[in-house]
Amino acid sequence: MLTVSRVDRPYLDQIPDPDLDTMVADIVEQVDFSSTDIKSRLRSPNLRIERTSSAADLDARTEILFGHRTILMGGGLYPFLSQYLRAASSYFLTCNQGGTPASNWHAGRSSLATTLDWLSTPTEMPHRPAFTISRTQDKSALSLALYTYRFLLCHELAHVALGHSPIEAGSVPDNITPLHQQQDQELKTDRMALTLQVRSIPTRSETVKGLAGAVYAFAAEALRNSRLMLLAELVDERQWEIELTHPNHSAGIWPAWGSQQSVRASSDDRYAPSTQ
Repeated sequence: MLTVSRVDRPYLDQIPDPDLDTMVADIVEQVDFSSTDIKSRLRSPNLRIERTSSAADLDARTEILFGHRTILMGGGLYPFLSQYLRAASSYFLTCNQGGTPASNWHAGRSSLATTLDWLSTPTEMPHRPAFTISRTQDKSALSLALYTYRFLLCHELAHVALGHSPIEAGSVPDNITPLHQQQDQELKTDRMALTLQVRSIPTRSETVKGLAGAVYAFAAEALRNSRLMLLAELVDERQWEIELTHPNHSAGIWPAWGSQQSVRASSDDRYAPSTQ
């Protein structure tokens, strides 16, 4: 089970990243794979897990480094997801009293917009303005941020388990077949990632949080891409790129989500509002 506790932190950059080795072990050891070979691929020394040092790196990817298949989690990914889910919690959950969105929603939204603006520039240290949320909002945000980060890790583990390797684009600019192939590959990976996410959750009551984490992972990527497109006229678009190898986020959510409906229907739905 993922546990959360209240921590006083005046700056978002002080939120500690989860331990990757522990998170991977919790996922891999809880799932019964069809063959021991698949589980072997996901264990050290066949697979390495590292976090990059760049605070502006929000990507999760798998590369071959020094002859070893290595999952790289961006150094800025978890802080961004924490900020995003803190803002989301101020929209969906009340702040001590009153309705929703809560009174701190505007501060959360402004903080997130500022960081997205910074991420559209070549900076290595994006600004993350702090904002205050309630204990209830904080607990929900921390838990969902962990599950969102966990799903992105499951996505990379799914690539490795499925034996995927990068598909190189064709030499002819008009050839979109490799692009379609990689988008199909991503959809298959999303389905397996959600299976890994759900089947490795040890406590049934956490299932909806795990599903919500997958939805927020797609939504966070869509938010980043849409913000970059809106800023394209104001910044040097050569400094960033949108991964067209990944299908539209809605195309990834619903096929993967449909495969888990039976699990969702039988689980605790107290956290369902957070998946909107």
